[in-house]
Amino acid sequence: DISDARMDMGGAAAVIGALDILVRNQAHVNVTALIPVVDNVPDAEAMLPSSVVRYPNGLTVQVANTDGEGRLIIADALIHAANIGATKVIDIATLTGNVGAALGLGIAGIWGEGEMTQNLVEIGERNGERLWPMPLMDEYEVDLRSNYADLRNVSTSPFAGAITAALFIRRFVAESLSWVHIDM
Repeated sequence: DISDARMDMGGAAAVIGALDILVRNQAHVNVTALIPVVDNVPDAEAMLPSSVVRYPNGLTVQVANTDGEGRLIIADALIHAANIGATKVIDIATLTGNVGAALGLGIAGIWGEGEMTQNLVEIGERNGERLWPMPLMDEYEVDLRSNYADLRNVSTSPFAGAITAALFIRRFVAESLSWVHIDM
């Protein structure tokens, strides 16, 4: 149902909620929140399945599925984060239904740098926001290959959708960044 599309903003809402907590607690931290947003609404200028996008880091992406727009804008935000000098990045999104199928709705999947992942898992356990470490299976990257671009925005396989989404996003993480991805 299209009215359920408002659930797609869950990651952005979580980031805004986290910022609210930091402000209310007068936390002495340096945090920049990048909240990429987009309407997935067709019109005369909409992307088509088959459109190719060129990112500022030089990567090209075939938009194989226009409903995979979240990962396209997260890629933009990651490139921007590196450009403004971020050193640690946590991207969080309600990116795939696949993670809910795997873990249920009471726990989110987390991928990325080991120490950051472990710290966030421990913080989540203390605060009732459970995270489960998930693998970045390099061999699944084959499912993101495209004949028209460097990669596709969605996998060619019906399996491991949350993992391949994380693998897609990882391609936009600059070497200067420590990164984790949370799919909730």
